[in-house]
Amino acid sequence: MLASRVLMVRPTRFGFNPETAGTNAFQSDDPSNEALAEFDHLAMALSDAGIEPIIFDQAPDCPSPDAIFPNNWVSFHEEGAVLYPMLSPLRRTERRMDILEALGKEIICDFSHFEQDARFLEGTGSMVLDRKEKFCFVCVSDRSDRMLAFQWCQRMDFRLIDFDTLGPGGVPVYHTNVVGSIGEGLAVVCSEVIVEKTVLNLFTSLDEYEAISITMDQMQNFCGNILQLNGSKGKVIAMSECARSHFRPDQLRSLEGHGAIVASPIPSIERIGGGPVRCMLAEVF
Repeated sequence: MLASRVLMVRPTRFGFNPETAGTNAFQSDDPSNEALAEFDHLAMALSDAGIEPIIFDQAPDCPSPDAIFPNNWVSFHEEGAVLYPMLSPLRRTERRMDILEALGKEIICDFSHFEQDARFLEGTGSMVLDRKEKFCFVCVSDRSDRMLAFQWCQRMDFRLIDFDTLGPGGVPVYHTNVVGSIGEGLAVVCSEVIVEKTVLNLFTSLDEYEAISITMDQMQNFCGNILQLNGSKGKVIAMSECARSHFRPDQLRSLEGHGAIVASPIPSIERIGGGPVRCMLAEVF
């Protein structure tokens, strides 16, 4: 099951967030900031490809520099919306009931109270979901709690596939959607960062997919952070231009068998926020 609509939040305070920098190795404090132009270019590219971007401006009273990444505080399902606990206190101000009301979505589950216990599960950053086969992939980290993921799977009737990683610098990768992506018949995974004893369990669950294995260098250039969608013109695979340029030609050919590639340049968003295209899109069902 693929989305044809995506929630996007146009930022007004986009910038470097010191509260998340300690767990996100992809962030850097860069004074060059073209985030608004990059945001609008991506939204137009998706629209041209037949995907409907549902755009809200960042709330005036929201101080978060990361509001451009809504997939961490909410996920949408046919039954309604799920809210999530986030590590950064600044980011907790991103949760917006007005967006849910505008989309006609009721809250079916709210995990945000686990912030009081310093336990976090940051939406479809922490969880890569195969909505058709009902798999939930989670690489465990300070921002992706194993037991919360298990509780989420019990509530949402998914099967949990959890695993440990050692990423750049020998620390766990902070979000699963950096390690890889799952679509219809397609899996992109950086097996290089997955701790060996869990690799077999992970790949056993990927029998139904064409699996594309990416290197750690490709992961660091956001090749795992892609999203398959299905709009009015057919299936597309959304990614940043950085990711597209780091896939090998044979890998791009394999990806194109599962959808037209929509690649948009977002260098400021990637450098400063540490999150590329997939992080900017919350699928709306």
